[in-house]
Amino acid sequence: MDQVRRVLIVEDNPGDARLITEMLAESGSGVAAESVDTLASAIERLATADIDVALLDLGLPDSQGLETFARLRDAAPGVALVVLTGNSDVELAVRAVQEGAQDFLVKGKVDGDLLTRAIAYAVGRQRADEAVTQEAVLLARAEEIARLGSWRYDLAAGKMWWSDEMCRIFGIDPDDPPEDLVAASEAVLHREDRERVRKMTEAVIADGTARSAQYRILLPDGTLRWIAAHSQQECDARGAVVAATGFAQDITELKSAEEAIVRAASLDRAIASLSTAMVTSTPSIEELADVVLADARRLTGSPRGFIAPCEPAADQGGAATSTGHAPLTGAGRAPESDAMPPHTHSWEWLPNAGEAFYANSAADVPALAETPEGHAPITSLLSAPAIAEGRFVAQIVVGNAPGGYGDEDLATVERLAALFAIAIVGEEKRAALIASDSSLRQSNVRFERMVYGVAEAMGRVVEARDPYTQGHEVRVARLAKLIAQEMQLSQGDIDAIEMSGLVHDIGKLSVPAEILAKPGRLSDNEFALIKGHPEAGYTILKGIDFPWPVADIVFAHHERWDGSGYPHGRKGEGIPLASRVLAVADVVEAMASHRPYRPALGLDAAVAELARSSHKFDSDVAGAFLRLYESDRVGFLSVA
Repeated sequence: MDQVRRVLIVEDNPGDARLITEMLAESGSGVAAESVDTLASAIERLATADIDVALLDLGLPDSQGLETFARLRDAAPGVALVVLTGNSDVELAVRAVQEGAQDFLVKGKVDGDLLTRAIAYAVGRQRADEAVTQEAVLLARAEEIARLGSWRYDLAAGKMWWSDEMCRIFGIDPDDPPEDLVAASEAVLHREDRERVRKMTEAVIADGTARSAQYRILLPDGTLRWIAAHSQQECDARGAVVAATGFAQDITELKSAEEAIVRAASLDRAIASLSTAMVTSTPSIEELADVVLADARRLTGSPRGFIAPCEPAADQGGAATSTGHAPLTGAGRAPESDAMPPHTHSWEWLPNAGEAFYANSAADVPALAETPEGHAPITSLLSAPAIAEGRFVAQIVVGNAPGGYGDEDLATVERLAALFAIAIVGEEKRAALIASDSSLRQSNVRFERMVYGVAEAMGRVVEARDPYTQGHEVRVARLAKLIAQEMQLSQGDIDAIEMSGLVHDIGKLSVPAEILAKPGRLSDNEFALIKGHPEAGYTILKGIDFPWPVADIVFAHHERWDGSGYPHGRKGEGIPLASRVLAVADVVEAMASHRPYRPALGLDAAVAELARSSHKFDSDVAGAFLRLYESDRVGFLSVA
């Protein structure tokens, strides 16, 4: 039994007050009792908050009847109230308990033991009521945080109850809900999901099997929300079904995140596959166009599309004109009926040729209503130019996606277009190089340049995913080459270091673009993905027959002299010298350049960091960089 500390007797009859006090004292319960004779003095005394129970007479000089109880209850909500009065009216007792009294006792019919038990019960019930109230508050707060609403439909009464969060999820003011919540919920259900939700609810009531589902609601303001719902039966003690209950959670953000992750992962896989194919084999432009178009259509949900090679005309202010090539329809990847039929000058009827855009109705772009003869009717269109080295070399066009297009679709096709442009320019350079070779010596020289160009192109592919690292690969390669020359390494080592610098971050193709460009602090899981890029780079590069151990150098460029690096914690001479050179060049360039999470720190800060963290870097390499810095031979980093 709970120990009661203090009891306040609210009684205007001195004899009754004295009798109650004596009964409590004789009960041996350890109760400390005191008394007041008016409601006003009781309210004043209870304001000190050290009273556990009040024994209340309903007939006081300044208040009579249940009004006395109501006023004291409102003034001291945390105190257990027991009515102790001379009126034995049963109806009065029932009303007092309904109003919140913990017990109703009649004078002359109680003794010390009964009174003590009543007080202990009152305190226990008061604390239980407070716990229930607190739990209700916490539950409501938890529902709000989790965006999880609960509901109950009473089958007999035909009445629906919703929690406050359930109302908020469905766009309803919890303080002013509509009379018919069932009708309100049905009104916002997405028309494609209504029948499925109705059948789920009927099945729960019919067979008692709990069911879960995901569906959409469309609010009056046009907001679309995804809901995860669970429904089940509620039965009485005899097993009869009396209600359907359940919960609904707003999972819109989760759905959006899932879709973004799936799209980003698919795009990253496509770009990684294309990049590897460009480096490890020599596919024709037509073959690459076939793959790029198939990826563009798949990732945007487009049944139609084409790629048109084109070239800016010098006398047309950059307008697109034909290069003499037929449009690339991707017929090898899709039925001919699914591709927009070839048209020699496809871009001439496109608005803003050479610019990226999308349109979801002919009203937005009048040209959509006047497609050339032979073209399929177009309901929506997305177009992205393929531009490399300032040249507009092709236009990638997809159309008729069922849900139209958005910014994410445009960004997806733009990334594919950038890669395709690099392939076209690279192929042109390769063809020109092969055609102009007149001797084995010249061929070897030009081939080496081509290798460097391909490596640089691979670096640009990585940088295209993160605008904050534009030029990073080239600058690291340049600085690493200078350091190697300052250290008087062999020409073979210098070439190996320069080539490795151009592709040292190729493994970041495996890292989602939103993590690379994230402006805030990375989570542990996100940083773990970043730390995996040296190994991913090794996996991409190991199959390429470079004349130098480029894959091994890239694999170790984040290892540190003291063993604190990654991925394997190698240390000292156990790290390839070329990797040690790249490590210093990478850190210096990163600190000198702007990043999404901070502005450029400058060369002075980079020098200070090398001094502060000298235990992490090869002292010979760091010394070589310092000599370059002191002789003002690394100024190109200051404008990065």
